[in-house]
Amino acid sequence: MNAHIKVKLKQIAFVLLGITCIVAALFLFWPESTKRKEAPDSPELVETIRSAVPKQPAPPQTNQEEAVSAKTEWNTYHGDTALTGTVDTHFSSVLERSWQILLGDPVEEAPVAVDDRIFVVTPRARVVALSLEGEILWDRVLQSHDDTSSQSLYTEAPIACFASMLFVATDDGQLTALDVESGDLRWRTDLDGYAHGTINYHEASQSVFVLEQGSGDLLCMESDTGTLRWRSKGKDRADGSPSVSGDKVVFGSCASALHVVAVKDGSYLHDIKIEEGGGQVAGGVAIQGEFVYAGCRDGRVMRANLQEGVMDWIHSVSKTEVFSTPALQGDLLLISALDGVLHGLKQDTGERVWQHVLGGETGSPVIVDDKVVIVSDDSLFLLALEDGTRLWESQLAGYLSGPAIAGNMIVVGCEDGTVTAFVAASTEEKEAVS
Repeated sequence: MNAHIKVKLKQIAFVLLGITCIVAALFLFWPESTKRKEAPDSPELVETIRSAVPKQPAPPQTNQEEAVSAKTEWNTYHGDTALTGTVDTHFSSVLERSWQILLGDPVEEAPVAVDDRIFVVTPRARVVALSLEGEILWDRVLQSHDDTSSQSLYTEAPIACFASMLFVATDDGQLTALDVESGDLRWRTDLDGYAHGTINYHEASQSVFVLEQGSGDLLCMESDTGTLRWRSKGKDRADGSPSVSGDKVVFGSCASALHVVAVKDGSYLHDIKIEEGGGQVAGGVAIQGEFVYAGCRDGRVMRANLQEGVMDWIHSVSKTEVFSTPALQGDLLLISALDGVLHGLKQDTGERVWQHVLGGETGSPVIVDDKVVIVSDDSLFLLALEDGTRLWESQLAGYLSGPAIAGNMIVVGCEDGTVTAFVAASTEEKEAVS
């Protein structure tokens, strides 16, 4: 056989081998590629496969899932209508960030939380509703008098949430009620002045209360319509927030007094004078039982009897202003001063139990079970309620708002435009810290 024929035979053999490989590949892989191609277009087949898979038990909840599932009402910047700043929710001694959302506008006032929603407001009267997972549900910017106006509004008042409505006071003397589900306008009314403190609520009479800053007038309105029920003439400028408990509304003023007003008709029941100079009250007051607690400009803290209308005790705790709202639980009273010191006092005597130096500009303390939550400048702190021991702290990117307790989460706003939620840290992190 000559060389030319041998070359031809080899070429034919290589061609046949190549054809054989191609056929084998098609035989092996064609069925699988067909199945993969058909799968997305066969919902009946997918449903059959899903139904054939046995259901597995749900995995245990994570810390974040537990935080979302728990529900706590935090209606005002300091919790309940009596402004006691206390909830029973339990927190561990170490927290971790659950989520953070950037709104782009400073959040200086404390958020509020009701059921499955968190609400925040920015200085330019932008109101945002968030889910417990940190998702924006609705976002609305309030405008002056009517929604067609281009005039920007401002607010320095904390928002409040009651009766399925969110209440926002703006610098033009408007009080606006928004629907919590949609953000739609429920009603709007004009005040004679600006409200600097929180709006408050009396459930039995379905009334909302507004304290006008300049005049100190206290207004009572129908919660459903905003219709004025009565106006109680003020004694002096009132920068703080009214507290509501039972059949009484209580607030302080620059008249160096605590004022006790009847829910029914706005009549003055007591004006409890704060003797000597420097007794102006510019913060919120907290009510527990028959007693009301407050701090004043000259660094004193007091307890007054609401039934008798007299001062029970008054003591100096600082050389600086005490304009925070007290937090109350058991026999303890917590209040912070402008010098950055948090004081733990006995409720019945005012005697100091402990103090903790935080430094900076502290906010109003909040008691969560056996722990204290407080902000100072750009940091969030957890302290032990019993003795004030510092347990945990976290520094953020700017000055913080007061905290809101939403389920098992602590939520704070920040001047950098963020809202951040903290939950109990994972087991691994707790062990690492310990």
